[in-house]
Amino acid sequence: MRVFALVGESGSGKSHRAAEIAYEYGIKYIVDDGLLISDTKKVAGSSAKREKTKVMAVKRAIFFVEDHRLEVANAIKRENPEKILVIGTSLKMINKICTALELPDPERVIYIRDVSTEEDINEAKKMRHDFGHHVIPLPEIEVQKDFPFYWLNPFHSIIKRKNKKVEKTIVRPHFSNIGKLVISENVIHQLAKEEKKNYPALRKIIRDLILIQDEGVDIHIELKVRIMNSLPEELYNFKKNLEALITETTGLQVKTLKIDIKGIDFNHE
Repeated sequence: MRVFALVGESGSGKSHRAAEIAYEYGIKYIVDDGLLISDTKKVAGSSAKREKTKVMAVKRAIFFVEDHRLEVANAIKRENPEKILVIGTSLKMINKICTALELPDPERVIYIRDVSTEEDINEAKKMRHDFGHHVIPLPEIEVQKDFPFYWLNPFHSIIKRKNKKVEKTIVRPHFSNIGKLVISENVIHQLAKEEKKNYPALRKIIRDLILIQDEGVDIHIELKVRIMNSLPEELYNFKKNLEALITETTGLQVKTLKIDIKGIDFNHE
């Protein structure tokens, strides 16, 4: 197995460049921030960006937690990649990761300043310092599976020499020092009320129960409806579109959305 290393200080844009470097060197597997990634999909691990403190984020990134270390180490043995790119803030960190995951020493070390301009590095640092933005080299659909952050935003970049589009996702993790975004249950209630107005058969939200947690939101809505031929379709579309609206507007993952009919409106006016 051939190991490559990408080294750069925190916030310098390593994860932003990771996929591009992997394509450049024909590397299909990346170890970044506690994750083993292959072809824009998570193979194993848990992101350090999920941790609530910087200390635990560092421990996660260097595979200090034993069950996490074994999960990723065993996945690497199972996948048996020809090449793997390991990302870290220093050679010392790279060596700790390689030791933990039972990888050979890196045969090539790439420094972020060799592949990014000073302008790009300074811009990455500004986004990290001013806005708490962190990049994960995975598309949004992969990130949303198990990254319940308060803020998510997908973006694309093009590898010019291969004209290949690379999908990545910007996140603001729990340990960001920019502050937390607090979303009240009333926000979800108001979104549901507004979305309901698009469906004539749905007359009134009698009550709702909304529980917001770090991993997502659970919603139970009780409706008064009018008996119409379109009712089944409207209920289906209301649920589907409300889930999308909540995720798009708040960044929260909808864990469950249960809808019950608890009343009939016989007024046909």
